[in-house]
Amino acid sequence: MDENKLERARVIYALTRHETISSNKNCKVIDFCGPTQSYIGSHDAFVFKLSSPISQNVLKRINYHTNMESIEQVIIYNLRKYGNFMFKNPCKILYIFHNHCTGYRIANERFVGKKKILLYKYLKMGNIKLTKMKVPFSGL
Repeated sequence: MDENKLERARVIYALTRHETISSNKNCKVIDFCGPTQSYIGSHDAFVFKLSSPISQNVLKRINYHTNMESIEQVIIYNLRKYGNFMFKNPCKILYIFHNHCTGYRIANERFVGKKKILLYKYLKMGNIKLTKMKVPFSGL
């Protein structure tokens, strides 16, 4: 898809990650977009080019910390519904790599005070269907 067509179509690529050969071997991690992998709903990077700014209304709806469980589903849902974006996941063509062998995660980022932030509950509000937030493997 040429650059101008991408802008007009308001396409966002929500890419599923690959793992490096050394990560697969040394860390025993799963390549979520590998040749035999089935789509599981993981999106690790967004690629897009804007022809106009995203509205403040949409930006307020996606104002969350990264590294939160299900945050990509919140972003996809709101950008589809309120930003009129179309999503594709050409991870078999456009590769991003996850290179994270430590297993270290900052658990405190998922808490406000002592209360865990559960975005999954947010997704259930207002009859939001999780299937509307999926971006299965696709071409460009």
